[in-house]
Amino acid sequence: MAWDIQMNKYHIINLHRQQANKLLKVCESDLERIMKMLDFKHGKMIIRHFEILMSFERYMPDKARQIQQH
Repeated sequence: MAWDIQMNKYHIINLHRQQANKLLKVCESDLERIMKMLDFKHGKMIIRHFEILMSFERYMPDKARQIQQH
């Protein structure tokens, strides 16, 4: 959950458990890293590079970490 100050509203991202576990693994369970990946677009909160992180996590974990750090 995050507060969008400009829109004056709360946003929530719902993930399946498997997706959330992958995201935590790529981010090495670092909440700050995950928070840095949050962004607001078109009135919604998104996780930047989410599709790439989900696909690279299994096959290329180093690349997923590199993308996540940008």
